Amino acid sequence: MESGDRIRRERESRGWSQQYLAGRVGISQPAIRKIEAGQTSRSRYLAKVAQVLGIPLAELDPDLELHPLKDGSVVVKTDDLTGDRDLPVWTSTEGPSGELIVHFEPIEYVRRPTPLFSVKGGYGLSVAGTAMEPEFWSGDVALVHPHLQPTPDNTYVFFTAPPGDGDGVARVARLVRASATDWHVRQWTPPAGGKRELRLPRKDWPVCQRIVGKYSRR
Repeated sequence: MESGDRIRRERESRGWSQQYLAGRVGISQPAIRKIEAGQTSRSRYLAKVAQVLGIPLAELDPDLELHPLKDGSVVVKTDDLTGDRDLPVWTSTEGPSGELIVHFEPIEYVRRPTPLFSVKGGYGLSVAGTAMEPEFWSGDVALVHPHLQPTPDNTYVFFTAPPGDGDGVARVARLVRASATDWHVRQWTPPAGGKRELRLPRKDWPVCQRIVGKYSRR
């Protein structure tokens, strides 16, 4: 089944008009008509249409399929990004014990991938150091969703203060468990003298934001 037909059938099964779907996606009704008619090849809005209709993006265009990692996050192929070029990327430098000094002035804006397509406050973080190799090599850009609830066995960016102006202190680590007072986390390859298992007091590290994928270093 062509992607346009799949979209039309899914829309009609919900009793939605093209105008209603267009409003949910944030585009015009003629744009939806062209997508359903196959007149728009690889629309920049295809990912948003898929999200609104609950259709896996790979079913509409296999070339846009995201590649899962063992931890459930995804690696996004750069050529297949579909969103606006408005996702800020922050850079970081490694501290002596594996912490990151994050510079909140964006070094660039990149196209917004599907996991962050309509996420307010989403961002990319260029990871420095070896603490999370091989999950993240130095120079990989972690894709961060700041609004998901902390759950074990996911990787997060932990901050000592909410991101803002200037610089901040962060760690990238896998959450093992959370208590009322502490984050218990793991790093894969900490620097010499560092520990794999860490306890981060929540009063000192109040911000925990989930990494949902990455761009491999270029």
